[in-house]
Amino acid sequence: MVATRIGTVAAMPNKISKDVALVSVLLLLLSGLSLPAFGALVSQVDRQEISSGETLTLRVSLDQQVMFGEPDFSALETDFEIVSRNRQSRYSSNNGQTESYTHWVLTLIPRREGNLLIPSFSFKGEVSDALEIIVKKPSTSLSSDAQIFTETKLEKRSVYVQEQALLTLRLYTAVPLSDFSMSPLEVPNAQVIKLADNQYQKRIGRMDYIVVETRYAIFPEISGELILPGMRYSGVARMDYRRKRVALSSEEQVLTVKARPATATGGTWLPAQTFNVRDNWQVQPPQLTVGEPVTRTIVIEAKGLTAVQLPPLDVGADNSIKLYADQAQLEDSTEADGVRGRRVESMAIVPTEAGVLTLPEITLQWWDTTSDTPRSAVLPARTLTVLPGVNSAGANQPGPTVGMTTSGNSTTAENVATPYSTLVTLLLGSNIVLLILSAVMGLLWWRERTGSNAADNNPVPESGARASLKAMRQAGAAGDFAGLREAVIHWARQHWAEPGLHTLGQVARRADDPELKSLFDQLDTLLYEKQDGHGDAKAKVDFEAIIKRLEQAPKPSQTRNKPGLQALEPLYPQ
Repeated sequence: MVATRIGTVAAMPNKISKDVALVSVLLLLLSGLSLPAFGALVSQVDRQEISSGETLTLRVSLDQQVMFGEPDFSALETDFEIVSRNRQSRYSSNNGQTESYTHWVLTLIPRREGNLLIPSFSFKGEVSDALEIIVKKPSTSLSSDAQIFTETKLEKRSVYVQEQALLTLRLYTAVPLSDFSMSPLEVPNAQVIKLADNQYQKRIGRMDYIVVETRYAIFPEISGELILPGMRYSGVARMDYRRKRVALSSEEQVLTVKARPATATGGTWLPAQTFNVRDNWQVQPPQLTVGEPVTRTIVIEAKGLTAVQLPPLDVGADNSIKLYADQAQLEDSTEADGVRGRRVESMAIVPTEAGVLTLPEITLQWWDTTSDTPRSAVLPARTLTVLPGVNSAGANQPGPTVGMTTSGNSTTAENVATPYSTLVTLLLGSNIVLLILSAVMGLLWWRERTGSNAADNNPVPESGARASLKAMRQAGAAGDFAGLREAVIHWARQHWAEPGLHTLGQVARRADDPELKSLFDQLDTLLYEKQDGHGDAKAKVDFEAIIKRLEQAPKPSQTRNKPGLQALEPLYPQ
């Protein structure tokens, strides 16, 4: 027999200090008090379609450990009898990461047939969704006197090639059964995926049975008739106070597999129940700048198909961008009602021209197996604006300064000067000189004070900067472009004491060095080409030139005071 073991698990580090242990215990105790819930209240059932007399398992979960109290389940008793209930809880802490949850598990028997509703529950400010349960009449084909028997159900007798077919096998036993085993399901010319194993109780006539249910998804690979062989069960049963070895087989099934219909379009045959395609961007809305990469992720999801059946995408890029695609991620998830396939394609887009960029529409043709009709999944075209790079021509033109002519009709100081008496002129001149001297002395005092404060409050970790320079040389000599990039960013964060620097473009702008920006662009290009698998294995980057430019980068105090110095320069004519 398959038994379900329910308990409380708590994981704590073996060796922690007394203070940390005390804090952990306090958190554990406080988590059971009337604090707000940290996660949603979720209701789940093992099956949404059952027969009258069968039991149903309801699990209500909260992402928080609860010591006292539970949701009010009394509304369930309108349509269900609560056979049993128990609670599972867990709290764990590992390396600063905590995990906690509480499950309330209830075994239910429906009181009537039809569409029944498991109501929503509320607890600690969270509310769960209601669930609909379909309760059908019990099958009249089942024996009401056999102590052990099997049942086989094929959801559809006819499917298309590569379409999902669902097979359900059930073993009924009214006697204790031990040493239980069943043979694996092997179907030639088909892919077989086990979906779920369930165990529940069912009353047939005057006998109560334990039901062991197994569900499979079968994907036929050729058209024609597909034979699904019977499954062999074996075990030791206790009958009339004796132990007896029993063996029985389920009924063989025949599945009719149809060829792809002539009306189906598209290069890849995609028979599914649902199908959709969508994209996500690193930043919403997408912001594109010449020479700077941005990540676009496209996700394809289908119910009734595996991930390997989903086709790679043709994004149709033009010459105004460069694409560096990562390897696609393929994921399958299994539920009681079938397989869901998911394909994730991520790519870095690097614009090479400023202006308007149009990413073309992506269309995938698929076959709706529910309505038996062709359909299309469309990712609409997207038009984006690409901004010029930071060092583009005209981007850094200096603004007008004091004493500069700003237009052809501007008037100079000599044109607007009004003649004064000699005494007034001398007094005015001496006042101006005193004012200038006072301003200069004040500026020198302010620079000395702020410079010393900056040195006291934000010391530059020179040893860390030197270590980063050493790491740059090692990574550059080894051709480790990713390591070189990380070392540059790490050096910049230490040198300017700015942890918000995350990209080479930000470092180049902080250094205000066009030559450094050009070197970083070469490094980014080599890095993406290497990730894409199309790079030259012998390609090198001039890392010594990068290090030289970084060593000449202005100190934090210099860049901090730079705006004030620029404002005073016109007062000292050359």
